[in-house]
Amino acid sequence: MSYWESASHPPALTNCSNSICSMDFSHYVDVRMVSNISMSLVPVAELGEEDLADTVLSFVQNVGYVLNDYTSQNTLYPVETLALGGVCDDLSVLYASMMIAIGFRVVFIWYPQETDLGGSKATHMNVGVQLSTRPAHSQGRGWSITYDGLNYYIAETTSDHWLVGDLPEKLQGQETYVEAAPAPTLTLVITKTVTTSTLVLTTTRTLTSTSTRFDYEVLMLGQATIPLFGYVITIVAVGVVAYQLGKRRNRPA
Repeated sequence: MSYWESASHPPALTNCSNSICSMDFSHYVDVRMVSNISMSLVPVAELGEEDLADTVLSFVQNVGYVLNDYTSQNTLYPVETLALGGVCDDLSVLYASMMIAIGFRVVFIWYPQETDLGGSKATHMNVGVQLSTRPAHSQGRGWSITYDGLNYYIAETTSDHWLVGDLPEKLQGQETYVEAAPAPTLTLVITKTVTTSTLVLTTTRTLTSTSTRFDYEVLMLGQATIPLFGYVITIVAVGVVAYQLGKRRNRPA
């Protein structure tokens, strides 16, 4: 952790004038340090693209919302957030990094209007995730933004009851600013396999069951070199997160 704490933490919002700022949250995106964790979550999602986005989102939400001097004054790198928890921008960077690691396109969404979402009044940050279809659970609503011709659905990282496409009521209708996160270095191909089996019960009755399985194939577009200390940090981070999940620490809604 001392390596990351000593690393440069430049402000992600700069040159602000009349609530308009230059955004550089992409500086903190680090796919290398979370790729193994991200890939380990892929087999858990059995219902396709939306389920995978929600599975990663649930993982990040359970890392924990932690507000203290360090997390409030700095945007954190993903490894720091895994070990320490974080606030909205830290958790958003972690989620974006993990989603990029498995092939999703994402954007950062900043809400400059100060809003109390559960403890203090502040500006807010969450993530937009590109999905091929509107989230099924949203029943037609599915909050999203359009950026560069693509549709990105909202992913709220700060509390564990939000799914992709959900947006806290206090944020609905607010002005937003968008920053494109780095593009993924791989493509995740999701194929749907439907299996039907028929059981003959009698000469006149049959019982037919249908099961659907989604398979994931990773197509590498490029590969970054991961230093040895990266694997060590990842293993330590996974252990810390497992401990935190066991404690189920209290945090603001």
